[in-house]
Amino acid sequence: MAVAPADLPTFQASLGNYYYNTKNYAKAIEQYKLVQASGKAPDAVNSALATSYYLSGDYAAALKAQQPIVEATEKAGKTPTQQDLRLYATAANKVKDNAAYLDALEKLVTYYPNDDYWTDLISRGIVRKPGFSDANILDVLRLELAAVKQMAPETYTEMGEQLLRDGFPTEAKKVVDAGFAAGVLGKGANAAQHRGLRDRANKQAADDAKTIASGETNAARTGTGLVNLGWAYVTMDQFDKGIPFIERGIAKGGLKSPDEAKLRLGMAYARAGQKDKAIQTLETVKAGGGLADTARYWILLLNHPNPGGSSA
Repeated sequence: MAVAPADLPTFQASLGNYYYNTKNYAKAIEQYKLVQASGKAPDAVNSALATSYYLSGDYAAALKAQQPIVEATEKAGKTPTQQDLRLYATAANKVKDNAAYLDALEKLVTYYPNDDYWTDLISRGIVRKPGFSDANILDVLRLELAAVKQMAPETYTEMGEQLLRDGFPTEAKKVVDAGFAAGVLGKGANAAQHRGLRDRANKQAADDAKTIASGETNAARTGTGLVNLGWAYVTMDQFDKGIPFIERGIAKGGLKSPDEAKLRLGMAYARAGQKDKAIQTLETVKAGGGLADTARYWILLLNHPNPGGSSA
């Protein structure tokens, strides 16, 4: 039976769907491409073609077909489906297109934020990116703590220990408390170690709260001292005191890493609930080594928070 020319694309799409459902992806691709050639391919056909490429093992073709689908959806002011974004991400990952994979991850944390997407994005987009400096790992962990509901036990403990060494016991206490609240610390073979860390953090935090004011004069001698003093107050939730100290420290200068101080100021505004000022400040962070990427992902988090993220 002959098919009228006007009905041919619909017939070919139906035939493509038949082949797709029987897992004959090569034939499905053939029919879907004919529909595309007619210029009358609906979104469903475009998506089915990209999926057929992927399921047939042609990941490069799947990526090439899927990327414009996602772009067109966003351009139309619509939200891409999680399925479309996952296909985009997995195809990119299969062909080791890191730029496309990061783009897909950024879109996933924008529209469907969860711990897995955020953890992968922070790892791939900051820590494992060429040029990352280990000196900035603590700021990355601060982002991760804010972005996810639950980190690995060793991440909480290593972060807590580092904060104690750096002289921020109140922040260390909050990190360790978050680990206990998340249910990953205080159990297993390292439970005693976790409790010991919590006890040390609690004691040092209490001592710091009693003595911090007496160190203001000495801290004011250098820009670094002012920034660190201000951050210490911020970790105590004394934002009205802490933020001005950080601002004075940046203005005073002489900082080893001015952009790290700006990142700290942006985080301070974020913790204080001043989203607009936080974003405005974070946008000024341009340094490499992971600082600019961390700032950019902070902005992403502030605009699209993970419902399960930590508030510590």
